[in-house]
Amino acid sequence: MAVRIRLNSRQWRIINMRTLLICFTSLVASAALAGEMRILDAHSHHEQEYASIFSCTDALTAMDAAGVDRILLTSYGNKSTLSCFEQAPERVIPFYSVYGSLSDKQNWMHQPGLVERARGALETGMYSGIGEFHIFAEEIDSSVLQGLVEVARDFDLPLLLHGDAAVVDRVFEIHPGAKVLWAHLGTRPEIELLDRMLRRYPDGLFIDTSVRDSFLLGNTIVNGPRRDSLLPEWQAFFIQHQDRVLVAVDTYSLNRWKGYAEVVTEIRKWLAQLPMPVAQKLAWKNGEALFGTTN
Repeated sequence: MAVRIRLNSRQWRIINMRTLLICFTSLVASAALAGEMRILDAHSHHEQEYASIFSCTDALTAMDAAGVDRILLTSYGNKSTLSCFEQAPERVIPFYSVYGSLSDKQNWMHQPGLVERARGALETGMYSGIGEFHIFAEEIDSSVLQGLVEVARDFDLPLLLHGDAAVVDRVFEIHPGAKVLWAHLGTRPEIELLDRMLRRYPDGLFIDTSVRDSFLLGNTIVNGPRRDSLLPEWQAFFIQHQDRVLVAVDTYSLNRWKGYAEVVTEIRKWLAQLPMPVAQKLAWKNGEALFGTTN
């Protein structure tokens, strides 16, 4: 027999107030946990050109201040990357850069000797991956790109790629078993495109969130006024693809390093608005699964 319970208006108000209090308490607790959560920065740089005024020690201090546990580093010529790795091997994930200098960013895919240089460097066992390298659709037939992907295959290393969807397709055409970290929410932070690509490569494609926090929290040019809450469409995307996204800062300049803590605070702000198990995956668990827990 069904039993009906009738509540008066005062009782309903008490129940609603309790529900709101529980929700509010849960949000506060999530925000507090996000403020203490481990962070693995899955895409950053430290360059030799400013190492004399902002050293590896300074970079590690900036990480400490922001509560960042580990960091993927790459640099022109690789000297700074290896210096930082030697100083803190338990914290630095060194990626091999194909750029000897800034000018190589535009033409590395036309340098035939690059592939063998990369192979020789990776034979040292010092590196955990290759990248960041920039390439777009008009260059996908580059034999140097093919050679570099084949080197990654031979050493079973992930690639940090800054490029468009056509390049991602080409990498997996060359090496179907590749592991690709697609920088900056896929360069074009469009949910429909990212969803399609992640479904197309369910085992090998990952994306980092570097320099896209304004898109996630609202951007006056792209998707409405800036606000402090995670846009619902991105919240749904991160929950759906929670095993494929890695948070990242991208210290592309000295000034970016000087504002490192502020950027990480922004990241923690939107992480706090995800379910805690999802936030932990984006913050560090996915990174450790992709790069390993030790170097």
